[in-house]
Amino acid sequence: MTPERRQRLLLAGLGVSLLLAAVVYLPPLFRVSGDDDLYAPPPAGAARRPEAREARSALAIPEVTALRLGRLEVEPFAFAIGRDPFRYGPAPPPPPPPPPPPVDFEALERARREAEARARAAAVEAARPKPPPVDIVYLGSFGPARNRVAVFSDQEKQEVFNARRGEVLAGKFILVEIGLESVSLKFVGFPDHPAQRLGIGS
Repeated sequence: MTPERRQRLLLAGLGVSLLLAAVVYLPPLFRVSGDDDLYAPPPAGAARRPEAREARSALAIPEVTALRLGRLEVEPFAFAIGRDPFRYGPAPPPPPPPPPPPVDFEALERARREAEARARAAAVEAARPKPPPVDIVYLGSFGPARNRVAVFSDQEKQEVFNARRGEVLAGKFILVEIGLESVSLKFVGFPDHPAQRLGIGS
């Protein structure tokens, strides 16, 4: 309840109290002489009418209601100071971070060993000798199927040379198969290395 409304209620209660006091205490002060006869006792032997007796009783003993001023007092409301809904308060703090997971030392050790093994394998593969790149171009073949002759050239196509199956080309390649549109070459000094297929024009 606002202070203005509480003040209005107090003023209204005070006005009601003054009005009741005026009704109870002011009539005797303004009583005229003719009114004394209403309060004088009737003469002995006089007949009393029921209406007069009732009127006299009503005037002689006026009914006055006790005024309880405590009921006119307005009990103040208790206002609790809290958060203003029309204003934004400070943001709540963020939740605490979750605890870190337990460290798996066995998994870390296993990963370290695997990384070392891969590094050793890569070093061995890098140190292992590799066959030379194919730097000749296959141009085609001619002759019977049992004794076909393959025709090659260098990459600049400045030199052309022929070879049959099993012959060595440029001191680096071995012709192992002659097909219709491709040949298969192996490398001198690398018997375990797989053969490389070479098509016409490449």
